[in-house]
Amino acid sequence: MYDMASVLFTGPCNADCVMCIGRGSDWPGNLDKRELPGLTSFLENAQGIECCSVSGINTDPLLYPYLDELAQILRKHYSRVTLHTNGLLLAERQEAVKHFTKVTVSLASFDDRINRDIMRVSNRKIIKGILNVSVPVKLSGILTETTVKLVDSYIENARRMGIKQVVFRQEVGKHFPVFEGIVPSRWVFGNPVYEIGGVEVTVWDFSKSTLRGLYLYPDGQIKGEFLAKRQKTG
Repeated sequence: MYDMASVLFTGPCNADCVMCIGRGSDWPGNLDKRELPGLTSFLENAQGIECCSVSGINTDPLLYPYLDELAQILRKHYSRVTLHTNGLLLAERQEAVKHFTKVTVSLASFDDRINRDIMRVSNRKIIKGILNVSVPVKLSGILTETTVKLVDSYIENARRMGIKQVVFRQEVGKHFPVFEGIVPSRWVFGNPVYEIGGVEVTVWDFSKSTLRGLYLYPDGQIKGEFLAKRQKTG
């Protein structure tokens, strides 16, 4: 049994994150496909799963012009449909965003200089877009030698914005100790969750995650592995 389902997008991106988990992916782009390859089979295979996420491997789903249509289709099959975005188009895509039950926004840092170093874009438009989102928002940060020193201020800034959930992702292949001495309130898929100042904070390590997902890849392949290598057909 899978814990979640996920529709994945690839293609050009409006950011250039130096730690993009999909950098170098050879999956074909699907941002231009109104009818996503394999979607019908995916929905049939993902029956019984409560949550479906829409995210990008090396692009941002808000660049998909038919996102509102996709979200409405998914809402008919899942009780929760979430979106993971870099947030740059939140203001422009409000009509699509409102169809999701939650939006996770990647924000490397509230320090604009640091955010530019990591995402290659300013955080100002992202933060402005977050403030106008009509559905619950979770912030997603990345732990680096620089940002790990700023987790407390990150959480406080999130709290002031009314955000109740934050996740800090460990950089792939590295581990930065954080919240040492604080007992997790619970564990989610092998990752600790803390209650800090009224904010639920998860520290996510892909290498330790027990999450079982079913993924629809851009060419229609359906796999039970995140960031799977492309199996070329034909």
